[in-house]
Amino acid sequence: MRSLLCVSIVLVVASGAWAQVLETDHEKAVALVHQARKLSAGKQYEAAEQLLKQAIALDPKYADAHANLGYIYEKLGRREQALAEYGQVLSIEPQYQYALRRFKVMFLEGPFPRWIKFSQVKFSPLSLVTDSCRVRVTDKEVAKHFAYTTCLLFPEEMGRHGRALSVEIPAAGGAAGMLRFHFAPRW
Repeated sequence: MRSLLCVSIVLVVASGAWAQVLETDHEKAVALVHQARKLSAGKQYEAAEQLLKQAIALDPKYADAHANLGYIYEKLGRREQALAEYGQVLSIEPQYQYALRRFKVMFLEGPFPRWIKFSQVKFSPLSLVTDSCRVRVTDKEVAKHFAYTTCLLFPEEMGRHGRALSVEIPAAGGAAGMLRFHFAPRW
């Protein structure tokens, strides 16, 4: 009985020490994010990126660190990485307003994203259908997941304020048709 009491006391003390380490790591991550924001304000984006990566290594669930890294990636012109970071924020905090707005912008302005994590499709501002299939790669069968939109998307070459554009649309059975696009945003 006495040894059980000693083990219980050791576990309580150890769990308290572990919580203190976690709190310290989070506090370090918060400090790194503040430093990164200062660097970002001075347009030192690469240095800010490194600090934010350190913050995320200390506290992977710290949504602000991911949001700031998404911002840095946008400033560096790395849209796919920015989208991934905003998606990570939303996986942690689904109602994080800044990430929701930026995620929407990443879809609706500029080039359409070529990939997104399957778990983050639900944050898309477009209606997307998800599906999966099994494909054989050499001797292995692999499950592949994909998503496609049920909405009409404007061709990238049209530009945000471009003139109307006619595009040939291939159709099943070999009969192609023409489609004319007019840009009229509703967001």
